[in-house]
Amino acid sequence: MASNPFEDIVGADFTCLKEPPLSPDKCPGSSFTQGGPQLDNEIGEWYCPACGVVFDTDEAPEDEFFDDDEDEAFDNDEEFVAEGDRLIRQTPEEKARVDRYNALNSLSADLGPINLRLSMYMEANATMIIDTLRELELGGEPAFEVRLLKPKVLAVSLFMTKRRLDAETYRIIKVNQRTVDTMLRALTLLRPSAGENDPMSENIRFVGNTLNLPTGIITIVTEQYEEAGRPPNRETDWRTRAAAWIYLMTKDLGLKVTKAKLKAVGGVKKNAFDRAVESYESSMANRNKDDEGVELLDD
Repeated sequence: MASNPFEDIVGADFTCLKEPPLSPDKCPGSSFTQGGPQLDNEIGEWYCPACGVVFDTDEAPEDEFFDDDEDEAFDNDEEFVAEGDRLIRQTPEEKARVDRYNALNSLSADLGPINLRLSMYMEANATMIIDTLRELELGGEPAFEVRLLKPKVLAVSLFMTKRRLDAETYRIIKVNQRTVDTMLRALTLLRPSAGENDPMSENIRFVGNTLNLPTGIITIVTEQYEEAGRPPNRETDWRTRAAAWIYLMTKDLGLKVTKAKLKAVGGVKKNAFDRAVESYESSMANRNKDDEGVELLDD
């Protein structure tokens, strides 16, 4: 049985308390559904967004480390030990995504009474927002190298919705407007035609950047997908499709792009990855047979 990625928050023996109970893969207390447990900033407690139960934990909220302006917060030996304990149960990428989901949920809650449409958009598109943010961070975009999470999440959300907030809203949600504006300018330069990009290309770039593949390799892999006629795949998840395609296109190049590394990339569905690889292999094999048939008829 897979370990609970939120065991340090909900406890080792956690079971869903909703009536009727949700399955472990659907309960926010034991999976990444709805971003996992959410933090109530006012009372400093973690709670379940599905049933409202408050989890009993003495751990400090992880987002405090990123939203604290003092670098000393990262030098606390006791917190470092606790963080090490967490990393045993979570990969660095999983932990990074949970931190960003928590920041997004906190922002959404703060924005609800002020800008309900933006708040609802953030909740409904959390995965896409976090995926885009991780791509920017892993790609080394200078404007997104800061530790604070909320400005980065907000900047990506505003860019996607083409919305802007007034100074009073920034004051209420306690986010620095100049920091967000800097990120928005960077996004405008990086993605002048945002929303028009192909999801496969976007996900190939995300997976490639996560594995630190050279930019040239990522470009070639993307071009190979287009040249192959955008082959179909029985798996519908774009991130998993992209990982499978990268594996097939790079496995003989000596880049050490293994299945294990690809399955560890955030958003790649481990159980579906091998099926996606097999589906591409089958699709390409069938296409080659069809091409050979055409050549015989032409002769």
